[in-house]
Amino acid sequence: IALDDKTVSIGTATGQASRRAALKEATRKCESIGGRECRIILYYENQCAAIAEPVADIRPMIASYKVGLSSQEAVDMAVQECERRNSAGRCKPIYSNCTSPIRIR
Repeated sequence: IALDDKTVSIGTATGQASRRAALKEATRKCESIGGRECRIILYYENQCAAIAEPVADIRPMIASYKVGLSSQEAVDMAVQECERRNSAGRCKPIYSNCTSPIRIR
């Protein structure tokens, strides 16, 4: 997951065969929606990740990013952290995904 803090642009990557390819795709997606200073904020493998942000349009908005063993666990943790970090109260998940395990022979 790549983020540009100034433009609040977020890029994600899924299904990539290598870490390098995933980081490159996430950065490219972040830049394609207006990010100028996209940086990798979260890398996950063989687990799930989630992003949550405040429901209300507040500034500064502090999104939260968490990983977990299931999509629901990652979402729950991201929402809880988001609500702790933002004075607006309620937060909502805006992204969740799990990596698929790859069988190596």
